[in-house]
Amino acid sequence: MVPQYYVANPNEYVIQYDARQSWDFSPYLSDATIRVIQNNLTMAKGKYHHVGRSCSLDIFTKWRGTEWKMKDIYDELLKNYPKQ
Repeated sequence: MVPQYYVANPNEYVIQYDARQSWDFSPYLSDATIRVIQNNLTMAKGKYHHVGRSCSLDIFTKWRGTEWKMKDIYDELLKNYPKQ
């Protein structure tokens, strides 16, 4: 089967992300990069990186949910765009 790719209308914004999980007794989000793209140009970019190694004792943020980790990044990326 041939994979299908979404071709965005030039007036549309596309959110592209790349995320990496690490493991320390259970998986957790360790790195993520988010891009807002329009017309094949990166309009905004944000990055999350867990400070510390996989064996760090940063239990307050390491296993927190992805939504909690990414909220500030999304807020910063989209602060100049009107809410719809």
